[in-house]
This record gives sequence, structure tokens and C-alpha cells, in this order.
Amino acid sequence: MEKEDDAGASGAVADSDAAPANAAEVVPGTAPAVEAASGTNADGVKSSLGTVTASDEEGLATEQAFEVTVENLVTSLEASGTTTLHSVGETSVLAVTAEFADGSRQAVDGRQVAWTSSDAAVVSVSEGTLAAIGRGDARVTATYSQQTVDVPVSVRVPAVVRVLYAVPSDRDFRSDYSEAIRRAMVGVQAWYSAQLDGLTFSLHDNAPQHCRMSEPADFYAHMSWDKIVAGVQHCAPVSEGSAGFSWVIYADVVDECGPAELGFDELGRAGLGLTILAREDLNGLVGEDADYYYCARGVLHGPIDDPYGRWEGGAAHELGHTFHLPHPPGCDDSAATCDVGALMGGGWLTYPDTYLRLEEKEALMRSVFFAGSAPSAGEPSGDLSRPTVAGTVIGADGAPVEGVRVSLVADTFWGWAQTSKDGTFEIRIPTGSSGPASVSVHAGEAADCGWLGYHSADELTKRHGDADIVTVGANNRAHVEIALPASVEALCRTHNAAY
Repeated sequence: MEKEDDAGASGAVADSDAAPANAAEVVPGTAPAVEAASGTNADGVKSSLGTVTASDEEGLATEQAFEVTVENLVTSLEASGTTTLHSVGETSVLAVTAEFADGSRQAVDGRQVAWTSSDAAVVSVSEGTLAAIGRGDARVTATYSQQTVDVPVSVRVPAVVRVLYAVPSDRDFRSDYSEAIRRAMVGVQAWYSAQLDGLTFSLHDNAPQHCRMSEPADFYAHMSWDKIVAGVQHCAPVSEGSAGFSWVIYADVVDECGPAELGFDELGRAGLGLTILAREDLNGLVGEDADYYYCARGVLHGPIDDPYGRWEGGAAHELGHTFHLPHPPGCDDSAATCDVGALMGGGWLTYPDTYLRLEEKEALMRSVFFAGSAPSAGEPSGDLSRPTVAGTVIGADGAPVEGVRVSLVADTFWGWAQTSKDGTFEIRIPTGSSGPASVSVHAGEAADCGWLGYHSADELTKRHGDADIVTVGANNRAHVEIALPASVEALCRTHNAAY
């Protein structure tokens, strides 16, 4: 009998080049015996392996192996694993599962997946392993076999003030400078707490971190800002606008006086998230060089004998800038309307006898850096006869929400409180305060973000004009019911609540 040309495809015996010389023919009318096994490999290709056996009437037999492959396309990917990280350097492994066109599912080796992070300053990813870099939210994307899956990742590192004491290569670290920096930062922390009814920033360390820079002091005297930032990178990832840190650098550097536009007189200033203070501040904190010379419009002025408070107050002022507080209106133009007595005006010269403006208090309440101790809702402090606004915060499920912060925003007064376990809060404002106030809602300790919005009848709103108004008067006790439209965590994500 004649043999088929393609034994693998037809299931017939192999041709004479592949079969033994004495291969028997298949008995007409008798089906050959076939054995097969199938599986799907890592590339999504489904294969069937088997053999065909043929025998004749005399018992002679032969067999041939064959393989049939069919592409089994990946139709979707699924990723699972821990996606909220709580400390820098913490890691987590994402597992990827592929679903195929035939409905089967299979785990995919992370080394075969292409990984990307939308923000490498928040989280890095390699072969499926996440690593927390800094505070914030990012999106990790896994790509495999032309399919992708996006995974939201949150790094919930507490936002803190981090302090460096930076010394050029030709100067020694001084223990009195280091102790003076520590004392000043603790003092500033306590001052903000007193201004904000117990709310303040957190320090990364009780003592400043020492950092040896690689160049001598003269190198940092001109174009000082960028040089010092670059000079401390081996000690810490200092940058402006950091999501997780507000940086304070005390540099043992005297910057040259001259036109600011030419890179002179750059220290003793602040940007968003970073201030750099110079040797004059260090000397002021330890009581040395009482005669202080300062640079103004490129000209050296002085001497001035400033008290200690001016130097701690200067740190408090510049730190305020790192928290996004500007100078009061008119101060940059030396206008008569400038609130000179405020800390962010000229109050740093009379510190601690100075104050935060009401709008500055509300701005700091919204900042993720201010998460200090809250006054107890169950045992409010102060005069019980003071005007009070009380209320309850409930979630979308009708259950009370603990840890949410509620503040009153008015033209002449400000106050805040945090909800207790039963969702209640009680805000007492200064005696004699009265007038209309809007109610502002903050995530507080209920979630890791800042402001959620103003309270209104049906929702939270970012528009002050849409906020509900509470009227506060002498010995008046107002009541507010706040119903959140979603969980605090969900509101943090959808309202971009981090300030």
C-alpha cells in the first residue's frame, strides 16, 4: 500500500526516510493507536505532543512522534500583591497572572514581564519587586504578550522636617553648633504647636544629621545654593518640592554679598520644601559674633546686635516658606498694608512675640507636614463658656469616622478639633469671637493626605463660595452634621487631597 506524504499531519506511518527498513504497513480498515499530551508554555503557545503506532497482521509495528502547536493568545493580565508601602526602602512583590483565549490561567515569571513606574521618585520596580523611594502615589505598569495591567501604588511615608548640619572640607564639626540647631528646631516646633492649638510638624531626627562636604568653604561662598545642594547629595536626597521632606540645611558657609542675580547672597532664604541657613545663623544661635552684618540689595550693612530670638525666629520664618507660606500681602513691596508683626512678615525679628495669620493657620492645617497631637474631642481644653461648634462626621456607610479633623475658617477667628471614636468633635474658639464661618474638613489621622474640602449640604466642595456657613456668636453652641460621600481613603484619591 502507499504511504501518506505527511505522517505527522495525517496520523499515518512515517515515510521510508524516518521509518525502520522493516516497518510494517497499517492493516486496511484498522485505525492506528494514538497517544497525546498537551500544555501551554510561557509564551502562550499551546502544544500537543503524541505518537502514532501502526501494526500489521503479523504483529510487526512502528511508531512516529508528532507535535501540533496552536497559539493560545493572552487576553488579559491580573496583578496582585501589597501596593501600599509605609517606609522608604520597604519592598513588595507583585504577582502577575495571564488569562488565555481558552479560559485557562497561568502565573507569569516576573522576569518575563516589562515593568515601568510612572514616578521613579515614589516607587521603583524591577522584575515585579516594588521598592518605596519617597512619599506619594504612582502607577506601576506590567506588560506581557501585548497585554498590560496598571497597578496603583501608594507610599505612605510620614512627611517630616529633616535637618542637616553641613560642613566644608576645611572646617571642623562643632558640637555647640549641633546642639544649638537641635535646640532651635525643638523651639520652633513648640512655637508652631502653641499657635495651632496643638498641631505641629514632626522632626525626622531629634538631632541634625552631620554631612561633610567635599570642597573648602570658599568654594561655597558664591552661587552657594546649588553648590551646597549638590555637596550634600551623598548624605541625603535633598531637593526642592520633595513630597516627603521639608529640608533645613545649616551650612558653615559665609556667602559673599553682591547682586543676587549674579549668584551672591543666596543663603538665609527658602524655597518650597528647602531652606539653607548660613554661618551667621549658627553664630547667632550660639551667641557668637553679636555684631551682625547683613547683605541687602548687594550692599553689606551693619553691624547690628540681634538677640537670640531673631535667629530662632529666622528659622521659623524660613521654615514657614518651605511649608508654602508666602509673605503677607504688601510685604514684598514694603507697603503700609504689610502685616509686619506676623511671623511671615517681620515678626521673626521679635520672635517668639509674633503670630501666624488666620489664613496661614488654615493653610498649615491642610499641609501633610502638620500631624502633631490633637486636642481631645472628649475633654476640650480652655474656657467652657467660649463659643463652640460641635458636630459629627459619618461615613458613606452611616458609621462614625474617627480621626477626621474639622476646622472653622472665618475672617476674625480660627479653630479646629479632631473626631473621636463616635465621630463627634467640639471646636472652641476665642472668647468674644463671632460671625459667619465655613467648615473645612481634613483627612487628619483617618487617612494619609491633607485637605478634603469644605462642607456643603450634599458633598465636599473645593469652592469656598459653595461651602455651608455656620454662624458663631457669644455663648452660642452651633451644631454641624458632616456626611462624607465616600471613605476618607477614597476621597484622598479622588479629590487630590494632599495639599
